[in-house]
Amino acid sequence: DKEVHDVFSFREKDAWEDDLGLIRRDGGVDDKKHFFHFKHEFKAIIDTLLSNAKHDSPYKTHEQFLRSSHVVFFTVNMFAEQVAGIIDLFCDSDLLQSIKSYSKNSLRLLSYDPYCEVQAAEHTDKSLFTFQLWADVRGLVLYDYNREPIDHEHIPGKVMMFMGRKMEKKFENVRNDERPLAIPHEVCVSDQDKSKQRNSAVFFVHDHTDIVNFQPSLLEVHKPV
Repeated sequence: DKEVHDVFSFREKDAWEDDLGLIRRDGGVDDKKHFFHFKHEFKAIIDTLLSNAKHDSPYKTHEQFLRSSHVVFFTVNMFAEQVAGIIDLFCDSDLLQSIKSYSKNSLRLLSYDPYCEVQAAEHTDKSLFTFQLWADVRGLVLYDYNREPIDHEHIPGKVMMFMGRKMEKKFENVRNDERPLAIPHEVCVSDQDKSKQRNSAVFFVHDHTDIVNFQPSLLEVHKPV
């Protein structure tokens, strides 16, 4: 509701890497959702808010959510850095250092509006790479290089990872058959699940790579005629 939105909307900017807190997005007929962004800097904000909050404050009411979500952020962030370090070993890259220096990785908790068959139109992520951590309703569709949906099932406790535009840009000078490509994906729920409010958690890994005016290879191929 509006009160919760006003309390927990800390910062919203055009460049969503800088978003913090609760954000409402109405991107079109189907792309309607709330999401909550946690970042490295959020812990200090939470600590300050809770130390100054009265007992009946909304911050105290949601203290467990705020603290536990940030624990998830730091846990996944450490995992992301380990993944970046492994990529560096094989690709002679500097992902780990560039991620640490940029410090804008984001844990995004999403809640999609029900009765939207296409809850997120086909796109590629801006990130270096993205983790889908959890979803309570199936709907994420990933596409391979031949425009075929990638058969996958999100298993509890397992994390799914796919590449974003920054990763493709970072390795754009690598020959085509070895270059990581940003993976097109969308969120489409079945008729059976259309009435449900789909909730999910994803984690975006970022560095300072500039992708302004950069067109990912596969998204261009996948755009409907």
